[in-house]
Amino acid sequence: MVTNQQHTQSATYDVQLLFPVLLLVGIGIVMVYSASSALALKKFGTDYFFLKKQALFALAGIVVLVICKHFPYKFYRQLTYPLLFLSFVLLIAVLIPDFGLSAGGAKRWIHIGSFTFQPSEFARIALIIYLAYSLEKKGDRLKEFSVGFIPHLLVLGIFAGLIINQPDFGSVVILGALTWLMLFIGGVRITYLFLSIITLLPIGMYLLISAEYRIKRLLGFLDPWQYPADEGYQIVHSLMAFGTGGLWGAGIGKGYQKLFYLPEPHTDFIFSVIGEELGLVGVMVIIAL
Repeated sequence: MVTNQQHTQSATYDVQLLFPVLLLVGIGIVMVYSASSALALKKFGTDYFFLKKQALFALAGIVVLVICKHFPYKFYRQLTYPLLFLSFVLLIAVLIPDFGLSAGGAKRWIHIGSFTFQPSEFARIALIIYLAYSLEKKGDRLKEFSVGFIPHLLVLGIFAGLIINQPDFGSVVILGALTWLMLFIGGVRITYLFLSIITLLPIGMYLLISAEYRIKRLLGFLDPWQYPADEGYQIVHSLMAFGTGGLWGAGIGKGYQKLFYLPEPHTDFIFSVIGEELGLVGVMVIIAL
């Protein structure tokens, strides 16, 4: 029997968690419009194009949030293997010409009509649900190498192998870090986790230096001012945006770097636009949230 107290708790929202989320969503909508208006006007003839898109997805996200709030989390156990299989299929589908979408020298997106998404993002959710389910199911046997470590490493290896061919080295690193942390929290022997880092580190270093574009990005990151016209271009203009913003910022809509200097100002470099227009104070507020 569900007590009145339990029913009340299930019907209420964690305000301390919900308020920052909604505030960040609101700030995001405003800043996406500020960062994208000039670009949208040039490409689509209206400065509201990305604003409408962001607001629509924000509304859809809030609806999903409310649905998930009332969704029995234990039901995710039954979805574990279907989600893993679907992720596997989607990661393979990226390689199919009719579905996979190439951009910037990488093939990481699936294009269905006007809808585009990255299967690696879906795979990340599926991996987290799988690890949570598996770690809870195996319980005391997590200390065993063949039970608590190898199966999880194999699933990670399959996902990582498909994603690295896109190529998307960053997503592989994120998946690896998530897996390592969840295994650590779950109670897998620290010896296995430590040895996995020692073993995989040389492989990661090889992958990092095996592609010329990754080496150029690394050099541009270490000293962007040495390569202001190519590898360091994005970082240089990002730093210029933050420097211009100062303490209080230039004001919403008054940023300069978003005017076709920063690439993808409304997505990849939205934080630089925020730094220029809202300043250090605005940046710290967002980080605090």
